[in-house]
Amino acid sequence: GTGKTLLALEKTGELCIGYHTSINFCYNRNLSTYLESKFKNSFPFIDTNLFEISSFHRFLIKILKENNVEFQIEDRNEFWEEELPSIFLDHIEHLKFERFDRIVIDETQDLFSQKYLDCLEKLFVGGWKSNNWSIFIDSKYQTIYSSFDKELFNIFKETYDGFTFELYKNYRNTEKIISTASAHTGFESIPCLREGKIDPSLKLFNSNKDLIVKLNKQISELLSEGVPKGWITILCSNKIIDLLVSYDQNKFRRISSATDLLNSGYITVSTPHSFKGLENEIIIYIGKDEFNSEDKELIKEIYLSYTRAKNVLISFISSFSENSFNKFIITNL
Repeated sequence: GTGKTLLALEKTGELCIGYHTSINFCYNRNLSTYLESKFKNSFPFIDTNLFEISSFHRFLIKILKENNVEFQIEDRNEFWEEELPSIFLDHIEHLKFERFDRIVIDETQDLFSQKYLDCLEKLFVGGWKSNNWSIFIDSKYQTIYSSFDKELFNIFKETYDGFTFELYKNYRNTEKIISTASAHTGFESIPCLREGKIDPSLKLFNSNKDLIVKLNKQISELLSEGVPKGWITILCSNKIIDLLVSYDQNKFRRISSATDLLNSGYITVSTPHSFKGLENEIIIYIGKDEFNSEDKELIKEIYLSYTRAKNVLISFISSFSENSFNKFIITNL
């Protein structure tokens, strides 16, 4: 919520205005779709040939396909993290594509591995030594796709010249939302510029049937207060998404691209990972069946989910997790 994504977008616009061809990378496909739409609305006068906004992996796949490289896309971590970058690097001498003058990378913490850096360097004129790059990073709160290599980052900073600017204030969330996110995860609270009047709420459910009943009641209350359906996003597991969509597909819409969020007359549902970098007025987070305070990925997921909420945060957790969750919160107070 510090505004780094908007700054990355603004930097891309600034470069294009100076007639530098520029690419803006992020990790998340839905975020890149959303940013592309936002960029075109913010800079309608910029020639579309000057810029590209894409997720990193989608761009590599596009280049490989345009060059008729044969490979099989497989939805598993090893493919995205190791195999796809290796295929790109193995063929780099024979790939034909126009390198960009400048590169802007948002959510760099999710792309900061040696193999990714090697790929990225091939995509813009001069590589890392040229200083034709800008990176935006949050290794403390937003690293969810992989562990962040601090040693590699320190080597990178020592090797390549650059200015570092710290963003230390939150512009998206209210103080109440950030305080709750901090209490429920143990993450350090960040200063907020927005106060907010609505306290986040925590609700329990005993079963999927009980969850549906209580969730419908909560949504009915919000809609009766005049809240548009498009203001509400539910973040949960794929299992719960399937449950909700099958229950009422006229009410719940799985986000398949960010345009579903931009033009939604539905209550949108998504996994936290797919919603990374996005936001909505009201976030309803549905926790997993079991809470384990030692599960660092789960803790990051909770923080990520909570901080997608601009004004209202509602959390549902399993009653089976109540004791362990409450004990964890108490240790963070």
